[in-house]
Amino acid sequence: MRTAPHGVLDEHGAIWPSIRLAFWRGRLGMRQGVARESDAPVFRDNEPWLEEQFEVLIAVLSVAARGFHTASRELSVDIFRNSAVFQHHYRNWLVGAGLLMMGPNISSNGVLTDEGWAALLMLKATRPNQLIDVEVGYGAIELAGGRAMAEIAHPAIDTRELAFLFEREDIASQACIVLIDRKSTRGRMPMRHTLWSASFGGKHERDRMFAWLCARSDRWDEWGKTAGRGADALSQHLLATYISSVDWREPNGGEHLLALTHVT
Repeated sequence: MRTAPHGVLDEHGAIWPSIRLAFWRGRLGMRQGVARESDAPVFRDNEPWLEEQFEVLIAVLSVAARGFHTASRELSVDIFRNSAVFQHHYRNWLVGAGLLMMGPNISSNGVLTDEGWAALLMLKATRPNQLIDVEVGYGAIELAGGRAMAEIAHPAIDTRELAFLFEREDIASQACIVLIDRKSTRGRMPMRHTLWSASFGGKHERDRMFAWLCARSDRWDEWGKTAGRGADALSQHLLATYISSVDWREPNGGEHLLALTHVT
């Protein structure tokens, strides 16, 4: 590959906006994304889900580059959220793509081919600024995917000025969202008062709900007043609002709340 006036030129003469997209789309043949109104590809390499996928790829290739045996179970727990099936499928995909090599006396996670080494070095060298100083692994994968939270927030709302604030918290190892009343005081010491909370089956489901809330931060103060009538009142209102926000004629086209386990 070499640079071109408007991006990167690959060996087939195609021009890509970045070397990462040239690798993802051109070399690996992966679908990068489509516009809602058509099937035309959308060539952007700064989408949170794509950065998340690059971090997964970096993490897996880095394990194969260790030079010593790493158990498949360790990889599935550390990177693939306890999914051995996904981990095995991902490894086989990389072998088929020519980035990993399997064989007798080789670690169950494979070893890097020459192209695998080149891909790993390129991906690490082109990590976005917010991930440069973050260690490769699950933390970076979560951070890459989590960028969507800030980007989806209402552009005209400064949440620092709101009286009520939704936040993500881990309470007793449970992924939760809480609604905080920042104006409440008790005695002489100002305190933040929790008006409402909801727990979820996992961080992924919790974060998707939080993204939905962030996109509607212009309503947070009103929702806080609703919670003042009781947690159940807000829970019922949020559920009704969420149901109304999804086009159920296209069930795969909207967001989905998954594994909500407890609301208080």
